[in-house]
Amino acid sequence: MSDTISTVQPVRKSIRIFLDTGLQRHFVPLRKPEIFNAPTEAQRPPEDLLDAMSSTGGTVFGVFSNLLSAAATIFLINVIAIGLVKFFINLRENKSDLGAMFFGFSGGNYLNIVLVSFLKSLFIGLWTLLFIVPGIIKGYAYFMVDYLVAENPGIDYKRALEISENTMKGEKWFLFVLRLSFIGWWCLVFLTCGVGSIFLTPYIKSTEAEFYAYLKAKALSSGTADISDFGDSSAIPETVVGEV
Repeated sequence: MSDTISTVQPVRKSIRIFLDTGLQRHFVPLRKPEIFNAPTEAQRPPEDLLDAMSSTGGTVFGVFSNLLSAAATIFLINVIAIGLVKFFINLRENKSDLGAMFFGFSGGNYLNIVLVSFLKSLFIGLWTLLFIVPGIIKGYAYFMVDYLVAENPGIDYKRALEISENTMKGEKWFLFVLRLSFIGWWCLVFLTCGVGSIFLTPYIKSTEAEFYAYLKAKALSSGTADISDFGDSSAIPETVVGEV
């Protein structure tokens, strides 16, 4: 009898272990894979690091954007601006040619146009650092530079700045008043949400081209500049010379 009990007890114990193991295998939920678990606080990157990465990315983008804008201004916009000046010089002589706006990209003087325009802007910017007013005065002193480059794209930048600065002596105030006279028109442009600038800009550029013709005659008659400084095709209207 005791032998039978001793034999049955191990069998009963084995059956119980088997059943317990099987029930756990079929009814206990499986653990989620680690890749689906939400990161713990220790696993999350610190907020300071995220802020630093965001700030660095914004700074890099800002620097790249500024460099791209500066490059576009120096190598594209300034050259077209001088081409626009040439267009209005030609228009004053009854020569209407929209292609003149892009003359700077051909003819072999592109780099010189870029250089003169860049240095003019650089010098004005440096003078502006002295409480702004000196920069404004230099801006008026260098008024002729774009016109000189438009007529003679191969002119040396020192010569262009020299001619403009010497010729504009005594003329800066007149140019300031001339530009100030357009303030009423600019008010109308504001009221038309900028649409009026389509008509006002050509008017202002044509007026400034007339003023340049006067300055050009003054420079030649006073010996400040030579005819070669204005290019081979330079011509001086006698009506303008008589006003000097």
